[in-house]
Amino acid sequence: MSSTIFHLIILLMAMVMVSPTVNSETLPTYTVDIGSNLTDALTVHCQSNIGDDIGTRVLQYAGHYSWKFGVTVDQPRIFSCYLSFGNSRGAFDAFIYGRDFDRCKNNLCQWCVNRRGVYINIMEGWKIEYVWKYGALNED
Repeated sequence: MSSTIFHLIILLMAMVMVSPTVNSETLPTYTVDIGSNLTDALTVHCQSNIGDDIGTRVLQYAGHYSWKFGVTVDQPRIFSCYLSFGNSRGAFDAFIYGRDFDRCKNNLCQWCVNRRGVYINIMEGWKIEYVWKYGALNED
């Protein structure tokens, strides 16, 4: 083997050994579903902490807006949604990995919006998480 080829092989081996490794272990796929029990049209706009803009949807009564996504160990996701109907406006976190990874049934984070607030369907059943107060959304 020539000296040049030998040095090239050594150089390549050294590059592989010092390359940073990225922990991109994939966690389960999750689904977020937002439903409306409002008689008014509900506008929903959601996006993630890493720049995923899920888009804007206008939901009528009994309408749903849902999406699926994967989560990795090195970059857990947070999805925040802005809601508006009539004179009411507010934002809530539809998915936070550290909060929701084990409370959403079968990796489904199911939300329902009505005139009282925003409910989540957790293992124990439907629970109000955010309350409409004076046209704004507040944590319960």
